[in-house]
Amino acid sequence: MYILLYLSYLLIISSFVIVSTSIIYGQVIFFMFDSNYVFFDSNAFFGSMLYSITQSFVLFYIVGLSRGIVSISNLPQNRSKKILNNKSKNYSHTMLSVLIVGSAYIIAGAVDNEFLDPYFYIILANLGLIHYLILIKWQHKALKDCILTLKSIEPK
Repeated sequence: MYILLYLSYLLIISSFVIVSTSIIYGQVIFFMFDSNYVFFDSNAFFGSMLYSITQSFVLFYIVGLSRGIVSISNLPQNRSKKILNNKSKNYSHTMLSVLIVGSAYIIAGAVDNEFLDPYFYIILANLGLIHYLILIKWQHKALKDCILTLKSIEPK
């Protein structure tokens, strides 16, 4: 269980670093040096793939851990409700974050092919990055609540 927890945090940190650097680097190059900059390079492609894998892994880990905790233990009603609320909040916001960031990468391809203005990508990418930061905070809270609940019910 702890190996999966450490793996999920490692994936979250690495995907955030790669996604944020590709977005910020692209905007710095676009605004300061080259207005014909290609937003969707190999680093952005790797970042989008790692982001998708990370969010899928963390989402299913939170859902599975929450469902397992609620089903195998006789928790107080308020504790199990808190875990289920964290699970549902993470599910909906993970889907929204994947939609925003995925759309930003698709729009980056349209900008590179000169079908759209670059400012559509810049606005959507920054919105996706802000929402990803908020999602990381919620994922951390959900993982922390699940682990603390497991520690409280495990035999000593």
